[in-house]
Amino acid sequence: FNVPLSSADVAAIYNADSAGKCQPTMGRLVVEAPQHPNAWIKILDPLGNLVYRGTPPLYTSCVLFCDITYTVKLIQDPTGQLLGLQQITVPCCPEVATVTFP
Repeated sequence: FNVPLSSADVAAIYNADSAGKCQPTMGRLVVEAPQHPNAWIKILDPLGNLVYRGTPPLYTSCVLFCDITYTVKLIQDPTGQLLGLQQITVPCCPEVATVTFP
């Protein structure tokens, strides 16, 4: 969105379910790494392709295909050291999957 959304706007989108911003074949993921705020998060599809990346906390919108198991990697910046790895199956929107790295 190119403008700030009010709480009523957000509630309307959420309440619209699959008719709103989220599509029923798409899912979303939240990744938290409270002990590693300067790390990178990489989300890989089942074939190992990078599909999303960002810094923690990472909140994807409904951009991931749902009912697919993704690999979530926590990478130390700038060394590239792998700090953590988890696999998770992402549910369809409006549900959300959460990965937390200690």
